[in-house]
Amino acid sequence: MKKIVLALLLCVSSTGTAAEQPVDAFLRMYNSLFKGLSTVANEAAWLASTDVSDAHEAGRTAANTALAVFSGDRGIIESARGFLSDRRNLPPIVARELDKILLAAAEGPAGYLAFDSSSIRRRKASNAGRGGACGTAHSSASDAASRSSPS
Repeated sequence: MKKIVLALLLCVSSTGTAAEQPVDAFLRMYNSLFKGLSTVANEAAWLASTDVSDAHEAGRTAANTALAVFSGDRGIIESARGFLSDRRNLPPIVARELDKILLAAAEGPAGYLAFDSSSIRRRKASNAGRGGACGTAHSSASDAASRSSPS
């Protein structure tokens, strides 16, 4: 009987589900994902700075974008704000951790990234046929002079 109780206690303590508060489950999930994403982003940044190439720069950009999208996710922000709405009932360390989550979200809001990439695509599409900054048509100085001089 003692062995069964001991095994049950070990299972409960290792999973952290016995009497776990929703804020604790949220923080455990957030910390696990943040640790993994930030590790990948840091490794990609190191690789891009020590072996400079287009592929490594693209990897760094992709890893940083993934971390920013996670940190600025609307669900993350709303959950952290919801838990902080009852700040007086939270342990101070938990409240500080939730504050740090919101600060990280301010650095990489997912909505900004979605707007930025869609606006870039729209600009490229609208400028492509006009020879703009993203287009391929270029005119020379002599072409410009011939267009501006009266015939």
